Order: sequence, then structure tokens, then C-alpha cells
Amino acid sequence: MSIKGKKITLICGASQTVLTFRKKFIERLIGLNCKVSLIVFDDKFINYFREIGVEVFVVGSDNRSLNPIEALKLKKSYKKIIKMISPDIVFTFMLKPNIFGSISAKEAGVKKIYSMVEGAGDVFANRGFKWSVIRFIICFFYKIAFKNCNKVFFLNNDDKQEFVSRKILKEDQCYNVFGIGVDLDKFCFTKISPTLFSNLLFIHSLHLICSCDNTALGFL
Repeated sequence: MSIKGKKITLICGASQTVLTFRKKFIERLIGLNCKVSLIVFDDKFINYFREIGVEVFVVGSDNRSLNPIEALKLKKSYKKIIKMISPDIVFTFMLKPNIFGSISAKEAGVKKIYSMVEGAGDVFANRGFKWSVIRFIICFFYKIAFKNCNKVFFLNNDDKQEFVSRKILKEDQCYNVFGIGVDLDKFCFTKISPTLFSNLLFIHSLHLICSCDNTALGFL
């Protein structure tokens, strides 16, 4: 499928992550004469994108909030904006955009919807009753959202298998890209000095000691 000249909407989280990880991708889309729009949680780092012709919409949310009322408001905002833009393609990133952005895009009549899972995150890593309930709810919404996606991109095979094994996705819906989109010209390889390496080891050791102490205190 050729994307030249298409209207493409990216639904992301914090604007700083867009500037760090999506900048080159957006520039590439503009280079293909695509009309790019961006939906983000905040306006701290959006000036650059507006300067290069990207239409930016701010929805004022937080990717880590668990408030269901705020989630419904977010979905309503997504749907309203997507309907107004009427894009050919919607691409979502991070948990809330992936769920509510994908669902809203489908309801708004978008035919091509793609998502990227940048990591399974706390929802799948943490244990305990609270997190098992949250995990059940998130998986339920993921299943609804990802039914609408033409393709879901993963950064590693473990996360992909996690979603497939939980029947959130079918194998043929998944695609591994093994890279988040870091600008290697800006974040180029640099050797770590021996002093910095020693400091990092020291901080890590302190963290392990504190973790052990907290664990021990829990048994007292």
C-alpha cells in the first residue's frame, strides 16, 4: 500500500516521547507528501512539529491514570478529533492511545489502523490481587481495540508472545520491528568513562541493599 499523499494521524502519549522517538518518522511521512496530524497528552514539546506543518491536538490526559471517568472522556475526545480530521490512516502508540485511540478510530470510520506496543509494562509485570484485576480489565479492552487493527507492531518477541498467548491478538496480526525509533544521529554511541561506570555500579549496589532491607523489614 502506498502512503504518499495520505492523511495520517498519530495518537501518542507525552509530547516529549514524540520528539524523542517519532521525530524522524514524522519527517519521513512529510517527505512523502503526507498530511500529518498528531494527538498528544500535553503541549510541552510540540512547537517543532507545528513549525514543520503538523496539525497538533492536545487532549490533556495521563497514560498512567486509572480513573475510568477520565478514560471515557479521553475516548470521546479522540473520536471527536478523528472525525474532524478524517484521516486515511491512524497509528497509535502506548497503552491508552492503543486502546481508546484504536476503538475511536474504528467508530469514526477509519479503515487503516495500526498500533505499536512499546512494552508490556507494569500491567503484565506486577503481581498481586490489585494488578491481576487491572490486568484482566486491560486485556479485555486490548482484545476489543486490537480487533480493529490491521497490524500491531512489537519491539520484541517476548511481548508479542505474551499478547498471543493471552488471545489478545492472532499471530498474523503481529509484526516485530526490533526498534522504537530512536534518532541515532542525536543519540549516538558514546563510550562510558570508567568513573561514570563505577558510579553506576555504586548506585545499583545501593539500590539492591535498600531493596533487601525493605524486604527484610516486611517480615518483622
